[in-house]
Formats: sequence, C-alpha cells, structure tokens
Amino acid sequence: MKPADYYYDIALGCFETKEYEDGISNFTKAISIDPCYPGAHHHRGIAHLLSEKYECAIEDLSKDIEMADFVEYSYFNRGLAYQAIEEYEKAIEDFSNGLSLRFPHEDSYFSRGCAYNSIGEHSKAIKDLTKAIGIYLVADESHRVASAYDNRGLAYRAIGEYDRAIEDFSKAIAMYPDVTDGYFHRGFAYQSLRKYEEALDDFNKAIALETDIAVLYVYAGVVMWIVGDEAMGKVDFETALELGVDPKIVKQTVATLNDISVNV
Repeated sequence: MKPADYYYDIALGCFETKEYEDGISNFTKAISIDPCYPGAHHHRGIAHLLSEKYECAIEDLSKDIEMADFVEYSYFNRGLAYQAIEEYEKAIEDFSNGLSLRFPHEDSYFSRGCAYNSIGEHSKAIKDLTKAIGIYLVADESHRVASAYDNRGLAYRAIGEYDRAIEDFSKAIAMYPDVTDGYFHRGFAYQSLRKYEEALDDFNKAIALETDIAVLYVYAGVVMWIVGDEAMGKVDFETALELGVDPKIVKQTVATLNDISVNV
C-alpha cells in the first residue's frame, strides 16, 4: 500500500466515527504526498462542510471540479456550502451544473428548490420541490418527502396560495406528527386565512412539542389577542419574553394589535 493510500483510507474511516478533524488531517497528509490523489479533495471538502468550515469546503470542492474527479457530487456539495453562507445564486448555479451532468445527486432538486425559496423565486421553488417529491416517493424516503412537502408549502404560502400550503403542511405532519415545523407553518397559513381556531390549535400543538421556542408564544399570543382574549395573549407574550424574545418585538406587536381592527 502506498503512503497516500494509507492516509486516505484512514481519513475515509473518520466519516463513520464523525471525527471530521482527524479525517481532514489525514486527507491533507494524502494530498501532501500526492496533490492529485483521486477523491481526496472531494472528501476533504465534505469533511470541511460537515465541520461547518464552508470556505474551506468551497476551496476543496472547486479543486475537485477542476480535476474532474467527482464532479456531480462536488457541484452539489459546493452548492450546499454556498447555501450555508447565504450565497444562494452561486448555490443555484452549482445545483444546476450538477443537474446538467449524467449522474446528478438525488437531492439536487430539493436543495435548489430551497435556494429558490430563499431568494423569493417561489414558482421555481415549487417546480423543483415537486420534482424532488416525485424522486423521494419512488425511493420511499419518507423523511425527505416530508421535508420537501414542508418546503413546497412555504413556497405556496409565500405566493398567497394558502390552501395548497395547508395541504402540503398537512402531508408533512401526517408523516411526522412529532415535528414542530409543520404545525407552526400550517398555523401561520391558517392565520393568513383568518381561520384563527385552527391556527391557535396548530400553534399550541407546536408549543406542546417544544415548549422553549419563544416565537411560537408570540404567534399564539397574536391569535389570542385577535379573537378577543387579550389577557391570554399577554400571558403568551410574557412567556415569549421569559424565553428571550427581544422586548422591542413584543412591544411593536402589541402596538400593531392595538392599532388594527379585525373582523373575526
């Protein structure tokens, strides 16, 4: 076994134990012996990505793309790194480049859809997330299906298609009823439709699952205030403050509620 092979194999084993720093160190040793070692830059890039060292990940994955080793996957993973540092246009470009190749990563449509959501391109997000849902349903990957439904629901909600959003959130909830996000997102959609009873029910379900998420109490407090129970609304706002919500947010929310008249 060549010395570079020795360090490369050790580094790969670090993924199983999630010892990414050790992996990075051993990939670096392999690269120092053979700068063009196949896959070393790609896998070190992934280790950097998993260690949240996004700039380092981008550097390594760019080198791998230049070397044409694991191009499809390097485009995908570099896209994730760009997405993590909120460079969404570059992320979308990388996901698109990967999708144009023969063997794109199966999560490319999902990740590009989420990136489109982040820059307000919701129609494009819906198109990509719909493709992702189809891929995940065929592969019978329920967790990914639920996440794709939830994110497509966010896109529908953003363009005011609340009924479709609620349908998607409900599908995600049906798959994973113990996940807070679905209830929170659906509650907001119900609130937008002035279906306050349903909204409050969802916010309370979310709170029951995770009692320490301050923003949930803000939304629940808003609904309580709107339906005329200002006392309970204030209790929710006080809980939100205790959990660390910026007092300015609560003050502004209460001021807005006092200034508007809502027909329930």
